Amino acid sequence: MPAVRVVKWGVGGEGSMFSPQLAKRIEERLARDEQVILLLNRRAFSTCIRCPDCGATARCPNCDITLRYHRVGLKLECHYCGHVEKAFDLCPECRGHRLSYSGVGTQRVEKELERLFPEAKLSRMDLDTTRSQGAHQDILTRFARREFNILLGTKMVAKGHDFPGVTLVGVLGADFEWLRPDFRAIEKAFRLLVQASGRTGRTGPGEVLIQSWEPTHPMLRWVQQHDYKQLYLSEIKSRAGLSYPPFGRLIALWVIGPRLETVVEAAAVMRELLSEVLETATVLGPAPPPVERVENLYRRKLLVKLPARFDTKVRADKSAVGQVVDRLRGRFQRSRLRFVVDVDPVEA
Repeated sequence: MPAVRVVKWGVGGEGSMFSPQLAKRIEERLARDEQVILLLNRRAFSTCIRCPDCGATARCPNCDITLRYHRVGLKLECHYCGHVEKAFDLCPECRGHRLSYSGVGTQRVEKELERLFPEAKLSRMDLDTTRSQGAHQDILTRFARREFNILLGTKMVAKGHDFPGVTLVGVLGADFEWLRPDFRAIEKAFRLLVQASGRTGRTGPGEVLIQSWEPTHPMLRWVQQHDYKQLYLSEIKSRAGLSYPPFGRLIALWVIGPRLETVVEAAAVMRELLSEVLETATVLGPAPPPVERVENLYRRKLLVKLPARFDTKVRADKSAVGQVVDRLRGRFQRSRLRFVVDVDPVEA
């Protein structure tokens, strides 16, 4: 297994996307004509454009999210609804020109790589470069032929590839993976980092360098030691205390509609009805998701936690959830509301 090292990382001035340790190791590999894979699971150039003079930010008109700046095509894009508009040089609010581009995406890292290693042959693989038919396989084929020294991309570069020339894998911003509102976030982050680590050392010594704001995080230590058992023991203890799977079953309930007031009202009524009829289950919420409005539709979420056992009472509670949703569909039929039931949700 490859040696895995973790270093402190901070985003700030020019060049700080790469720690000195990672920059040095990339330089060494290029000098030896070896290959490097770099993983950053965020596409675009910048995640937010802000005017420091008036504080305005470029936001999607359809969703409660900032627009991502894409250097290729000079466009602003919403990664939820797909809204696209032309990037601007002056603040549309105050006409200020001191725009601040914050956040890091693969396009921004690509530009920094070109500045730091001008002689390197670089390819970027993310959703923006693989939209056309065959583009994904073409990039991988050319990298296998050693036409590129560096392959930069999102999680698609970490999955199952076998390139004997790769002796270094660098992970930028590993923290993005576990700082998610999902009880499976640590597990998913561990899986991705272990998968990425497996891209090097296939035929000889390999090295993995992970940049993190929190280099002492226990999960990173488990990745370094390739210790899935400790991950399991930690996660299973946490889930047992909170009755999350496999110690419980989950049903996510979504209320979605064009008017916030109606969505909030329907979600509150749903909570009240569920509390009246459920015997074995616990109801959490309603609460707004991290992005409350998507495609001009507001959302509220409730989470029903059922025991893992499947006896008569649990079956009755599961059936009661469906009956409550059916009642609400009839009650709010004219309000253009959608009630979505997600049993065993992938993200919760």
